[in-house]
Amino acid sequence: KSNEVEGKSNQVEGKSNQVQDSDTKKVSLSNKQRDIVNFCSVPRTTAEIMERLGLSNQTKNRERYITSLVTAGYLQMTNPDNPTASNQKYKKVNKR
Repeated sequence: KSNEVEGKSNQVEGKSNQVQDSDTKKVSLSNKQRDIVNFCSVPRTTAEIMERLGLSNQTKNRERYITSLVTAGYLQMTNPDNPTASNQKYKKVNKR
């Protein structure tokens, strides 16, 4: 029985880096994505996020690192009604 308990704790631990989004897809975060989510505990601009990652502010980088985290429910826009607003910032979603 001790093996069962140990196996279950490993299973829970293995799932801790995953979340289910509204489409019920499991998303595993890379180290960079986890860093972005933690960095956005206060609202951050796209430029601030890209600078932290050492990446250029190109569409492909924004889509890979920011848009994907918004879609997966890890980040939210401070101005969701206008996604392309010049003052748009992103902040961590507080899970309940």
